[in-house]
Amino acid sequence: MIRYLRFLLIITLLIMVGACGKKQSPKPAGQTDTPQLPASELNVWAPKHIRLRGFEDAVFKEFKDKYNCTVKLRIFEDIPSLLDTLQIEGNSSHVDVVMGLDNAFTWLDSSRSLFVPIAGFSRFNLSRDLIPDAQKRLVPYGYANLCLVYNTKVFANAPESFGELQDARYFRQLGICSAQHNGEGRGTLFWTRALFGDSGYEMLWKSIRKNIRDVYHSYDEAISALQAGKVGMIIGYNSTAYWLQETQQAQTSFNHKILKEGSWQYSESAAIPIAAAHPLMAENFINYLLDTQAQTMVIYKLGLFPANSKTPLPFDFARIPISSFVVNTRLSESLVEENLPDWLQFWEDITNPSVIFYD
Repeated sequence: MIRYLRFLLIITLLIMVGACGKKQSPKPAGQTDTPQLPASELNVWAPKHIRLRGFEDAVFKEFKDKYNCTVKLRIFEDIPSLLDTLQIEGNSSHVDVVMGLDNAFTWLDSSRSLFVPIAGFSRFNLSRDLIPDAQKRLVPYGYANLCLVYNTKVFANAPESFGELQDARYFRQLGICSAQHNGEGRGTLFWTRALFGDSGYEMLWKSIRKNIRDVYHSYDEAISALQAGKVGMIIGYNSTAYWLQETQQAQTSFNHKILKEGSWQYSESAAIPIAAAHPLMAENFINYLLDTQAQTMVIYKLGLFPANSKTPLPFDFARIPISSFVVNTRLSESLVEENLPDWLQFWEDITNPSVIFYD
């Protein structure tokens, strides 16, 4: 009996030693010890240029992989239609993040109040040139200063001021954006109103009117018209000429001119609606937009300066002088709220050739 017990003890010890010395099977390629985040969902709304310029393809996939998150993107024709839908649908919209919010269409609190403050957002790495939202409801991811973008094959030198832009030698050579449909156009309206006052800006546009060739529903349409030679210059970003050089190597005949009177800062932001179903994932997404890798795509895909000052700039972008003299702060929210309908009506009239002004 004792021999039998000793035999069982020896066999047990041998089995235990063999098990301890056994090597673990190698993990399949790509498998790590990092636990995978639970599957989640994010609903994003954006104007169509986010898709058309390739930003969606360049940025969204990596975010999906990093956070194990399904991103559903709903595209709108423009920011006005997006904001209108958000106001109408309210809590039933199921949207977590809104992108492409320009500072002209979110100038009034009636638009900004659709979004919640982001408590965890830090402005530490934001460019000092940016004009931030004091309530932290809008998080900027890109910006530029409005200026004249012109074809050097048409004009060796562009007008240096709004005064020169009125000259007849620029007859039907100017393309502008619609103040009713996009932030570039509404920013142009605000820019001139801030510079010249109520009566002054009307006189300015009545003088410039003869030089306007076309009004564009989107900034992409304005750029296409400039590239096709339909106009000799447009009002656009001070980064556009260099963006074309970086992304389309054949495009070398465009330049920009910051006007002497000053500029208007255009910016694009992301925000979290009040009724967001996934607010934590939405905040992750917005923070991801400010990561230097995503910010690089803001340069190459959106043609804007990155909001994160730590983002390396391409050579052509690094050479662009950034005008610190912008006139955004001259325009109070109360002034815009009181007068915006009249300003928009004037803009519609001044860009309609069939409307005759009698001075």
